[in-house]
Amino acid sequence: MKDYVNKHMKGFRFGSGTTGVRYHSSMDKNIGKIGKIIDQDSISVKVRFDNNVCFYPISVAQHHITTEKEYQKSKLIEIMRGDEELGLYNEEIGRIDITEENIKKQSIHYANNYFDMFETNSYKTLRKGFEAGAKWAIAQQNK
Repeated sequence: MKDYVNKHMKGFRFGSGTTGVRYHSSMDKNIGKIGKIIDQDSISVKVRFDNNVCFYPISVAQHHITTEKEYQKSKLIEIMRGDEELGLYNEEIGRIDITEENIKKQSIHYANNYFDMFETNSYKTLRKGFEAGAKWAIAQQNK
């Protein structure tokens, strides 16, 4: 049996008739989102999505495995959506509105979203990029 632990997969809907694993309506919120496979047995994989864990039939889950690049792209899109929800992006000026309050909001937002990226190889590169971006933002604010 192939080892899927530590790989990422997209959440999906499956029929409750799948051997040994039942679909629950609470899993709907994970459809299309990418989670990390944290365990597996002969019939299922255990996947962590943000703050919840779901089981998927291994026979179907193997077709929903994503690449590391797809995972990183989905996390960045999620972060950008969060920026919009927090009101950090100012459409009138076409960029992030640089105020001390927004920099604090954005820092907290990024810290929360990058928790599971800490375990990936790309974390160090992303961290350097965000540190450089933060330095630039502070320099722009001090002009």
